[in-house]
Amino acid sequence: MERAIKTSNDDANMIVELRNDLTKVYSLFESSKEKEEKQRHIILNLKSHIENLNEQLHQMSNEKYGQSNTLGQVLAEKDKLSENLNRLEGEKNVLGDQLKDHKKKIEECYTEIK
Repeated sequence: MERAIKTSNDDANMIVELRNDLTKVYSLFESSKEKEEKQRHIILNLKSHIENLNEQLHQMSNEKYGQSNTLGQVLAEKDKLSENLNRLEGEKNVLGDQLKDHKKKIEECYTEIK
């Protein structure tokens, strides 16, 4: 009888620990999800900015006004933004992988609790 009570108490403690772990993992999951959304928003803004710069570049080359100095600045800005975009897309991919890992951990914890 004592053994059954001890096993029951151990099981109850394990459930509490698993729930705490699940809460932590869920918190990490939500944090990763928020970061990924922020990165997605930044990427969209950068893409829009690059499109605007390309349009300005095209207009400037058509007008041939201040071409040498301004065109170089616009091209430099475009290159810088493209590099930022590539870096952020890489970070987004990493966050996506982390999100998948967190989802897997949540599912594992949920399965253990059942």
